[in-house]
This record gives sequence, structure tokens and C-alpha cells, in this order.
Amino acid sequence: MILNTLSSWAYHHCSVRNILLAFACTIGIIALFQSSLPMTDSALRVVSGEGILDVNFSHSAAFVLQQIDAYGEEGRQIYRRFIALDLLFVFAYGAALSLLISRLTIAKPSLLNLVPWLGSLSDLIENSCHLYLVVQHPSSFSAIASIASSATRFKYIFIALSLIALAYACYQFFLHRNTLNSGK
Repeated sequence: MILNTLSSWAYHHCSVRNILLAFACTIGIIALFQSSLPMTDSALRVVSGEGILDVNFSHSAAFVLQQIDAYGEEGRQIYRRFIALDLLFVFAYGAALSLLISRLTIAKPSLLNLVPWLGSLSDLIENSCHLYLVVQHPSSFSAIASIASSATRFKYIFIALSLIALAYACYQFFLHRNTLNSGK
């Protein structure tokens, strides 16, 4: 029921304007990530010598806890701000990819447009766990760190699957378009 509702929502809102808006938000947030604002990977590296956890495909729970400790207090404040921006990014890229897949498959609707949301959900879980660990520091919770590590791997797997779904949606779009054109 919830999956059908979310999928239907994406099909209902997959106008070119909404797709461009979602991609503009995604690109804008990426630009902020690449800036020198005090919420970025570069700012964290200057303060602590360590990078953002989110960009590593795989890491252990022990590494997560070690990294958060190595950030220091100022680094953990930067990471909290990064997570706040990343929460916006989660919804922006999930919506952008889901709406685009919906637009491309509108002639033959399916639940394929939900794959990007699985990546976003994994990213949201990862961010929530990292935020919890940063806020609770120096208390360490290896179970939360393990969940964060698993969520990171799932995030990247679902992003890859989203790109495969997008390629398939493009294929379906052009196949359907060619079928319509050959019938004229």
C-alpha cells in the first residue's frame, strides 16, 4: 500500500519542471558540499585531518567510532552541520532520480521508480546513526556504528541499482517511442 502510494505520487508529479527542480536542488547541494563552507569534507580535513565517513563504501564499526573520536569537538560540530545538509541531499537526489525514472516509464508504470528511495532510506539511516554517535560522543555504541556501516554499503548498492534502473527506464522509453513511431 505505502509503496504503491509513493510510486503513484512520483508518477503524478513527474513533470519536466519538477524533475529540473529536483536536479537543481541536488546540484546546488553538491556545490555546497564542494565549497569551503564550515560543513564540508574540506573543512573537516582542515580541522581534524580526517574526511567525511559517508564517502567510504565500506568501513567497520570500529573505524566509524575511531573516526568520530579523531574529529575532535570542532570536527564533530562540522560533521553535524554536514549531516544536516546531507539530509536535504537525501531527499533531493531520491526525488530527482525517482521522478526521472517515473517520467521515462510513464507509458508503462511500475515500482521501478522506488529504487532511488531505497538508496535515500539507507542514506537516511546512515546519517541518523552518524548523528547519534556524534551527539553521544564520547559514549560509543558499536551496534549503532555497525548499523551505520551496513547502511552505507546498502546506500551505495541502491544508488548503483538506481542508475541501472535509470538505464533500463531510458531503454524502455526509447523502445516505446520507437514502437509508437513505427506504427505511424
